[in-house]
Amino acid sequence: MAVIVTEQAPSAKPISVMTSVADTYQNIITVDSYEIPVRGFAAETRVAPGVVEVTSPVTVSNTTETNETFTLQVIRDNTPFIVANQIPVESNEIVYIPLNGHFFRSQTDDKLQIKASTGGSLTVLLSFTQGQAEEDSPFVN
Repeated sequence: MAVIVTEQAPSAKPISVMTSVADTYQNIITVDSYEIPVRGFAAETRVAPGVVEVTSPVTVSNTTETNETFTLQVIRDNTPFIVANQIPVESNEIVYIPLNGHFFRSQTDDKLQIKASTGGSLTVLLSFTQGQAEEDSPFVN
């Protein structure tokens, strides 16, 4: 997870991911935090949590002539949760996993990961927004 230094963190920066899927787990979503100025006359900064909201289904395509599978998992607090296990993608087909509206947070070091049965055989496409999370008390670390 990165900490992005900024004068004002984005409220919803759109991001798109399109990449070939490896045969080991790879991150397709990680959530950054934001280093922002403290309000007032102080020259201090603080780290504010970040949040990601998924805005599209996870789209997995197979452009090969062989059937393949993929597994999708969420990591939260260093604990993996399988979302979709060994989902088949037939030759020259597309599979959609509807994660629209799901949130990932930097406070719990959330990640969305994917792996394929054969590296380089599948492509994943996903869109999401990322920005500074709202906090109940912005002056509590």
